[in-house]
Amino acid sequence: MIRLAALLLFGWSLLLADAVPGLYILTMQEASGSAVKADIRAAAADRAVRKINVRQAVEQRQAKVIDSLDRTLDALVIQAPGTTAADWQAVPGVAKVFPVWERKLLLDRVPGIVGASAAWERISRDRAGLGVKIGILDTGIDWEHPGFQDDTLPQLPGYPVGNRESDLAGTNRKIIVARSYENLTSFGASSPRDVIGHGTAVAMCAAGVAHQSPMGEISGIAPKAYLGAYKIFGGTSGTTNDTVILRALDDAVADGMDIVNMSFGSAPEMRPDLDPLVDAVERAAARGVIVVKAAGNEGPDPGSISSTSQTSAVINVGASRNDRTLVSAATVGESDYVALPPGNALPMDPLSGPMSDAAAADQSGLACAAFPANAFTGRIVLILRGDCTFEEKLNNVQGAGALGAIIYTNDQPVNQWDPRAARLPALMVSNASGRRIKQQIAANPEVVAVLRFRPSPFPVDPFAVSSFSSRGPTSANTIGIDLVAVGEDVYTAAQRSTPSGDVFGADGYTLIDGTSFSSPIVAGAAAVAKAERPGLSPIQYKSLLVNTASLLWRNDEVVSVQAAGAGILNLDRALRAIAAAAPTSLSFGAGGGDVALSRDLTVTNVSASPDTFQIGVVALRGVGPEPAIDTVTLQPGESRTFPVRLNRSGLTGEQSGFLVVRGAGSDVDLRVPYWYAVRGSEATSISVIFPVGASARAGRRLRMYLRLNDASGVSLTDAPPDITVEGGFGSVDNVVLDPAHPGTWRVDVTMGTLPGTNTFRIQSGGRATRVLSFNAN
Repeated sequence: MIRLAALLLFGWSLLLADAVPGLYILTMQEASGSAVKADIRAAAADRAVRKINVRQAVEQRQAKVIDSLDRTLDALVIQAPGTTAADWQAVPGVAKVFPVWERKLLLDRVPGIVGASAAWERISRDRAGLGVKIGILDTGIDWEHPGFQDDTLPQLPGYPVGNRESDLAGTNRKIIVARSYENLTSFGASSPRDVIGHGTAVAMCAAGVAHQSPMGEISGIAPKAYLGAYKIFGGTSGTTNDTVILRALDDAVADGMDIVNMSFGSAPEMRPDLDPLVDAVERAAARGVIVVKAAGNEGPDPGSISSTSQTSAVINVGASRNDRTLVSAATVGESDYVALPPGNALPMDPLSGPMSDAAAADQSGLACAAFPANAFTGRIVLILRGDCTFEEKLNNVQGAGALGAIIYTNDQPVNQWDPRAARLPALMVSNASGRRIKQQIAANPEVVAVLRFRPSPFPVDPFAVSSFSSRGPTSANTIGIDLVAVGEDVYTAAQRSTPSGDVFGADGYTLIDGTSFSSPIVAGAAAVAKAERPGLSPIQYKSLLVNTASLLWRNDEVVSVQAAGAGILNLDRALRAIAAAAPTSLSFGAGGGDVALSRDLTVTNVSASPDTFQIGVVALRGVGPEPAIDTVTLQPGESRTFPVRLNRSGLTGEQSGFLVVRGAGSDVDLRVPYWYAVRGSEATSISVIFPVGASARAGRRLRMYLRLNDASGVSLTDAPPDITVEGGFGSVDNVVLDPAHPGTWRVDVTMGTLPGTNTFRIQSGGRATRVLSFNAN
């Protein structure tokens, strides 16, 4: 995705997860059926004895127990260099051994788009999320930021809490938990301060208080919710591992967090039986915690979902656009043009003046030679990109009296540019924009231009999935996205203490992209729903948010459920829904054209009155399944489970759409996405999960992960891709199916021995081709 890099900071991308050598998580076996104690205290004592026995066995083998987990997992974390997982599987009392994986870090207009503004009008923003506690597992929170100051919030008994006395410096009436786990990483000393900024930005999206920013008033979705800051990323690396995450998640459950947001992950997707977070979040959900997770920033390729996405215990969130983008702009006459400033100091105030075309004094329009003195006195000059440096162009027109410039590109895209020592104020526009400006100057030699260097709003279509947002299907051929929320051009809080931190703003704010920020928007919505509709289960809250989402349309078609799930968050509809569904989507998998499958769906009346619900199917692609019933009457709190059958023959391609549950007493339908794919025989696309645009030292090995996808996005594994070297003298070392990442081909290549570009052509059959270039340095 090409972005205006000088203006927009990216959310942390989901990157490849590596196993940490010598670290393992040992989960404890449950007591056998005959040994299960009826008395709760006796059962707890029995479990403690079994864990002590395992601990002793570990220590007898000269390994070290570094943590004990009791809530989200009944497990020990051990450090055992030089051993393998198989060495520990045979220890009596051990149920499962997990490797420890590294994980990477993955609002001015937002509330209106996701239905929060309408919800606030219904309930009053002054009670949005009141009393609900949201745990932010991230880089910490800047507790001194205006977005986290609210002395009107009641002081909760038992809070604040932290891992140590020094952590409590990071708490206030709003942030009631501050726990730093840097001592569990390689960074040693612990501080709750956010020096990266990612957690500050995430927390603002979820529950920042309403306040004035340089761009106007902004607010999180649940401004009256409490926050817990769990700093799991040490230093400025943006890297953590499962042992730290599990410790923090265990603490968040113990601290009484109602909701946990996880804006991190790993790609490609891991096998669930190798991912300890799957069991952990399922147990957290069983304890009543709503877990919200970023889907990943590896789109738009299919099958690009990050790990821990297959479990229904999480709300997996993709990203959609904002309804405006904030960019620098050039206005010429009555026409506005999106523009990119250079990466140096810029004037804060707009610059205005009549325009001239450099081509009037230099036929090429390139401005690569000096002009006569005063040729452009008091004017803004249009310059064509190419041949000489930006510095030379700007200095040449400045020497002729210009007060500013607009550079328009040649055959290159608009991208980051460096004027070096030149100080003439200037913006860059596209070739098409430049040619249009050229026509305007020709028609009116005195046309006036205004250069605005500070970001200005430009309207865009908000009802579209962001190109970077990861897509399904999952490796198990299920629907990979639950819903989307705004995750592009999000104006939010930033840390102000460390300029080298990735999410830094000198004024405390930034514009940022990523599913890292759509996820906490949904977490904030969950807090509002829980505050207004207490007493429901996590799966019911998930249904209220997911199954009431608004449809996304593209080119007169509803966006695929693998890209948008049920659609874009609509909090107002969630507050008005009278039913909940479980599961929140129905995945029938992938297989042949003749199919006879059944999935159970449970509908619950979550209103205070009896109601009769109509159940129907809307097929978007292909055909739909058939619910066993088409109407059901339910008392308040009553549920009905019934089968939904897909019994068809001669199918081709993708079958997807929605089951619609409509109550007589509400205007809010539930839409439950469904999906089935007839597996194709030939790949039509190639997904590059990792890496995209990487570099490596000359002569060194580089690893990439690929998926070969049929037309429905299903991964094909019958035959490996054919990979050839097209440039750079590199070599292809091996191509194998990776056992830890289902449906994924692991490719190792060696870069050429000389610096330069290494190009590899990847081909599968006659229809799918992808060319990747990497820089050897």
